[in-house]
Amino acid sequence: MVDIPPVYCPIPPAAHPLLQQIQLRSEEWIAQFSFWADGAGPPSARDSNYGEMAARMAPSGIPERLQLCSDWYHLGGVWDETYDRLPTAEVGRGLGRLAEMTAKIIRTFRVPAAGLLPPSNPFNAALADIAERLHRMTTPVQRHHIIDGQQDWLVSMAWEAACKAHTRLPSLPDYTAQRLYTVGGTAFTVWLETLDGVEVPDKEWDSPSTRALTEIAGLIVAFDNDLYSYAKDLWFQRHRGVTPLNCVNVLAADLGCSIPTALDQAVRMRDRLMCLFLALRTQLAHRANSDLDHYLTGLGHFIRANIDFGNASARYSNPDGNSPHATQSPLHVSDTPLETSLKPLDIPHIAWWWQQLDSGP
Repeated sequence: MVDIPPVYCPIPPAAHPLLQQIQLRSEEWIAQFSFWADGAGPPSARDSNYGEMAARMAPSGIPERLQLCSDWYHLGGVWDETYDRLPTAEVGRGLGRLAEMTAKIIRTFRVPAAGLLPPSNPFNAALADIAERLHRMTTPVQRHHIIDGQQDWLVSMAWEAACKAHTRLPSLPDYTAQRLYTVGGTAFTVWLETLDGVEVPDKEWDSPSTRALTEIAGLIVAFDNDLYSYAKDLWFQRHRGVTPLNCVNVLAADLGCSIPTALDQAVRMRDRLMCLFLALRTQLAHRANSDLDHYLTGLGHFIRANIDFGNASARYSNPDGNSPHATQSPLHVSDTPLETSLKPLDIPHIAWWWQQLDSGP
């Protein structure tokens, strides 16, 4: 058990009424592709409840699209488990395969009939099914956004894997630049338009303010994910020799401080980001059209969905699928932040986020 200071999140929990059905159907969907001969599989596929993440991100979403999103999250979970927990000694050998699969997955998203994977590879049929449904259900703009987001995630995983091959942790700026994407920040947020059946105009989608708000939400989620998965990271280090690449360890090394101090500092930083998110979202909402307003609301649901999903998912309490309740570092929600400062964090590549508070979209 790892005690994490409460995190500030005034956004209330919400969930789509079909959450349970969506989750059950995703479990049935992923099971048909025979990823595991013994039918066991890692916890991400069996009982990690990725359908809950989708259903909480868009509590008023279109059911058919929520199902597609949930199914992809389950497939992505299989992929993530394959490469995310490689022992340090094996990471280097896996980089070439990771790069090849990344290119083939993105190409299949763009061309569902690409046929780049061997028919015997279970990813072949599963990915083709996701890609075909994506093309059928989305507009070209929505689809373009979704594919770009998945590409962000998949490409950044190679950088993460390379970091795990080294004994030295990355700097805080390097880590946060990487973690914005490896946590699936844009890979998740790009689904919000499709789930709610909206299409944000390019001028607003690409504006600095909207991009900043999207990235802020992504880094908040990254910190939260690192916090509630911290106990799991320690378990994999102890039992599998996996390098713990986590904001807590990065901060401890960067600041030269103890782990409890690093945990406190991590929460203070994410609370400041939450204050920035709320201030910038309020500013944008005053002049947003209805589709952008839906998206801005969805970003808030995304932040809260991640907390509720992470606290409930067996992926973070049963690390190898055979050790129930072996790891616990739940997040508790506070109504007040540990820090309220709207001054930029000392991370150069995100300093521009705070500049958007005084600019238009």
